Amino acid sequence: MTIDYCIVTSPYLQAAMFQGYEWVGWSNDSSPVRANGGLVELTFRFDAVRNFSSAHLRANDMRSRDVAVFRRALPAVSVDGRSYAALDSVVTPRRRLDSTESARDVVLPLSGAIGRFVRLRLEFAAHWMLISEVEFTSGLYRRHHLPTAVSFQQK
Repeated sequence: MTIDYCIVTSPYLQAAMFQGYEWVGWSNDSSPVRANGGLVELTFRFDAVRNFSSAHLRANDMRSRDVAVFRRALPAVSVDGRSYAALDSVVTPRRRLDSTESARDVVLPLSGAIGRFVRLRLEFAAHWMLISEVEFTSGLYRRHHLPTAVSFQQK
């Protein structure tokens, strides 16, 4: 099993809000977010078909600045990058209002999903969503284990 690591890149980098930290940020009223049904969509392409155990996201949770960890994640996987199989959605537990405002790690179980592409659709919980790191736990999928007929339901 390997851990695949990447830094999220986006044209909506909002580093000035938190100097000294590399965060990618989206506002829920930006036109790209509105055009996507109010969701932030991240798609990751891997070099080979993999068996995914989990995705780990580092998200900011600073409510005093109207920044919160996403409310819900809608993961999906694809072998070809065109047809995606939706996985179970993951609701992010809310912190108590009196808890410390800081970044936190959110683990999304991917339950052994098979694919070369992973798409994460994230729902806003506040005006801003900030993410600094995304990491996947996965292993190389052996082709001889791939079923002869794979059908994906578009969601």
